[in-house]
Amino acid sequence: MIKHNEFWLRLVLSDKMTMDTLLELMKAFNKSFHALQKEIPSINKSTDGRFKYANWESIQEVTAPLLSKHGFTIEQYQSGDADQPYMTTIIKHDCGYFEEHHCPMMKLESYENPQQNGAAITYYKRYMYVLLLKLSTPDTDLDDINDTPKKPMETTPINRSCPQCKKPLLKKEGQYGPFIGCSGYKEGCRYMEKVK
Repeated sequence: MIKHNEFWLRLVLSDKMTMDTLLELMKAFNKSFHALQKEIPSINKSTDGRFKYANWESIQEVTAPLLSKHGFTIEQYQSGDADQPYMTTIIKHDCGYFEEHHCPMMKLESYENPQQNGAAITYYKRYMYVLLLKLSTPDTDLDDINDTPKKPMETTPINRSCPQCKKPLLKKEGQYGPFIGCSGYKEGCRYMEKVK
């Protein structure tokens, strides 16, 4: 997934917005997003068949009122070209700040089979939505791909509290190396910092 925030950088670099203003917008966005995360429940699997997962309608039914309550809207559309299509997802907040994300899609088959193409587009929309909102949707379509159990992330407590939610900070080992993260991650806190 590719996150694009060049829009905001161009505003700051062109002196149409100060860095302080941008940081205030980001702070308002993040504060509301954190509050949203605390309210979104786990969304149960709702389909029958080979794979079980929370379908698009169930996800929308649960999240739409909460997004509205916290001042968020989400826009999704297919972008790119025939050689490299993307699912573009924009999450906007009432404060004016937004984040734009692009997920590379597999090339869609010819439009001789529109149902297959529609299903693929819906899958990518659902995938991006779940990923960006960090929804808990236990999915067998993802869980059953690899029967090998995931190795739990190694964590080491450090003697500091998270500046956002005050929970203990942990040193963690991620796929890109060590970092400091909040122990309140599962409750929605996304605070992270580089290991010095």
